[in-house]
Amino acid sequence: MKKFLFLSSLCLLFSACGNDGGEKGGTPSLKVESSKLEFAAVAAPSQHIVVTAVGVEWDVRVSESASAWLKADKTDAKTVTVSVVDNATPEERSGSVTIVSNHEDVKSKSVTVVQTGGEEAYAFELDPVSLNFDAEGAASQTIRVTAAGGVMWTASVEEAAASWLTITEGEGTISVSVTDNQVAQERVGTVVVTPSVESLGKKAVRVTQAGKDFLPSLSVDLEDPETGLRFKANGESENAVKTIRVTAVKTDWTARAVDAAGNAASWFKAVVNKEDGLSKVDVDVTMNETLEERVGYVVIKATEEEVPEVRVTITQVGQKPYYSTLTENVTLNELEKVVVATINPTQAWDPEMGANWVLGFGTAGIEKNVDPQMPCAGTGIYLALEMRSGPVPFNDDNEYYMTEGVYNVRQFVLEGDSMFVSGGMSGYYDWQHPGSWVFVMENDVIKEKAPLAAGTITVSRSGEQYTFVFDCRDDSEYTVTGTASLEFLPRATSRPTDPVPTDPVAVM
Repeated sequence: MKKFLFLSSLCLLFSACGNDGGEKGGTPSLKVESSKLEFAAVAAPSQHIVVTAVGVEWDVRVSESASAWLKADKTDAKTVTVSVVDNATPEERSGSVTIVSNHEDVKSKSVTVVQTGGEEAYAFELDPVSLNFDAEGAASQTIRVTAAGGVMWTASVEEAAASWLTITEGEGTISVSVTDNQVAQERVGTVVVTPSVESLGKKAVRVTQAGKDFLPSLSVDLEDPETGLRFKANGESENAVKTIRVTAVKTDWTARAVDAAGNAASWFKAVVNKEDGLSKVDVDVTMNETLEERVGYVVIKATEEEVPEVRVTITQVGQKPYYSTLTENVTLNELEKVVVATINPTQAWDPEMGANWVLGFGTAGIEKNVDPQMPCAGTGIYLALEMRSGPVPFNDDNEYYMTEGVYNVRQFVLEGDSMFVSGGMSGYYDWQHPGSWVFVMENDVIKEKAPLAAGTITVSRSGEQYTFVFDCRDDSEYTVTGTASLEFLPRATSRPTDPVPTDPVAVM
């Protein structure tokens, strides 16, 4: 008898140790009474899910997509209470309540929850669909928004109009305001209203504001038309401005170039451009080959008679009597660097043509520059020479020796002159220095410069060692003198051509 009681107690102990929760005894399991709950759209009472759990602990979870309107609470160990909020939309909606098992061998159970749609259909309308405002002092206007079936909405202004168009949302209304329009052109913006129901689509209200009512007028973008535009002797603008922009209100216009006497100008043109929305006059000035300043006018005239004409003064300076900016004589005794040493030899088809030598010498602080608008880099004195000697034919070794003798500095080549230095001349742009020039450099910047205008350069040679004796003047009578010993072997920068080319090879 005692043995039987012991075995009974032992069985009860093992049964208690194997229970994970819920009802005691049996294989762990989890069941729900129903797999689907249905609710009315409005005023639906709560419903219950009965849970039977054997040896299983559980919890309850609502699907995330339905969490805004569906609620489920674990009332006790066997019951889940499910409730819904009213469905204001006409569309049926569904979600799920999951009885979540914490036992790895027992699957969770899901109950589908369906709520019918409301009786009120979707509605989303705007009135009016367009608004018009005066240019100045315009009162705000209202857009009425009709939304039904639970439709919510938001309003925004397109980015392009945000600087002048503002809105304020109200209860079923949008108040629209605009700032004053200070220009003659009307402007257009859009108010976009977006419903919460994507299938209904966005709606837009077009907002138009009239342009300011100006009287006919004509103006230009220059601060002082009387001072106008100034040009260099070579025809380039002194400050890079060669265009007059015209603003015309309620009138068309024309432009013409006249001289100081009011006659058609021969030395500059006024080119009107009204294409592609432009409204401007480009001023094209020819080179002034005299030393005298000259003045003309661009006369801009409106087609409306009551609008006064606009006269823009065009001033062009004369040629400088000299281009030198030297403040003292230049001595070339310390030239030691050969920066450039090239030759364009004589072509076989023109055996009488002399050879062109391009040389660049500098003092110790001068370096070759990669900037094409600067002669060199560094600090010191740099001498750029363009010289012509008698004929020097091409050779296979591309090694040449400069002709010895006296080279005369010439602004213009004299007939029969075969040994000369090309005098410095002004270029079309300030950075151009054709011919032969001397430069005083400081930290890669030209501080002073001068063209060689007269004098001689005497060249003698011993092997590849050359001696240059300079006895030159610039165009303002400063002297450029000295003696320099330099070693170099010029190389050709052109190629022989035979027969005569259609386009002659350029002298480099």
